[in-house]
Amino acid sequence: MNTQERVEQFREVFEEAKKVESLSTQETVQVAVALLQEAGKDRRTPAGLSGNGNQPATDKQKAYLKSLGIEYKDDVTKAEASELIDKGRNTDNSDAKGRY
Repeated sequence: MNTQERVEQFREVFEEAKKVESLSTQETVQVAVALLQEAGKDRRTPAGLSGNGNQPATDKQKAYLKSLGIEYKDDVTKAEASELIDKGRNTDNSDAKGRY
């Protein structure tokens, strides 16, 4: 998806979010951004990894997990690492630690 398509997608989501009258402009932007981020995660789920989900996690994924303070097994897969990274970035890491 190119930049123009992303901008158009944001506009569409923003316009829909504006229909919620109780939201301020800033809150509307936050809702639109959050919705687009969640949609982006759908493209990165194990099903979206095009069969690469069972391959070993990359060194970069493992380093990022370590920087987040998330423990993982030695043979963590790309899909598992991706899931742990998403959880680690969106929580206080307590749910993700030691999961895999």
